[in-house]
Amino acid sequence: MRSKLLILLILLLASSSALAIGDVVVGPFYGYGIPVANMWAKPGPLYGVQARASFLPFLAGGAYFNSGGYGDIELVYFPDEPFEFSRFLDGGEVTEYGLNLYLGKTSGTGWNYYAVGGIGSHKWERNHRQEDSKVAYSLGGGLEYVLPMSLSIEGRAMFEAVSAGYDSMWKSVVAYVGMNYHFKFGPR
Repeated sequence: MRSKLLILLILLLASSSALAIGDVVVGPFYGYGIPVANMWAKPGPLYGVQARASFLPFLAGGAYFNSGGYGDIELVYFPDEPFEFSRFLDGGEVTEYGLNLYLGKTSGTGWNYYAVGGIGSHKWERNHRQEDSKVAYSLGGGLEYVLPMSLSIEGRAMFEAVSAGYDSMWKSVVAYVGMNYHFKFGPR
């Protein structure tokens, strides 16, 4: 009898949590990554896709994938000397995927606003250099306007830190805009 009650309780909780999913969002984005205190790269574009699901009115989780590149840099050796010369270094390409947690209003029509934090895998590939694949941590905020037809325009800015080993971090500010489609689930 106890096992039947336990199974019934688990089924009841599972069915109520399935109805709690109010909104699933999928969409592409385009933005710009700006390295902070990093002399090995210049700002560059990024693009990607994201998906998120609202579990509670002010809590959502999601996944993302983005790719892009940093700008090339010019290194000048012996500046203002007769034998001055320069060399260009490839800014490289960045690929990243990970998970985000959203706190704030992330579903429904009208204005949505939220804080977002995430963790992901960050891979930076450059010519003539070892490929770096590290863990990335991000924190920021976003603003989204959802139209009644379930389309939305979203803007987000995040500070990202990637562990570079030896007690150092690569830091960047990432800002982007995107367009999303909202799939509505559960009771309305």
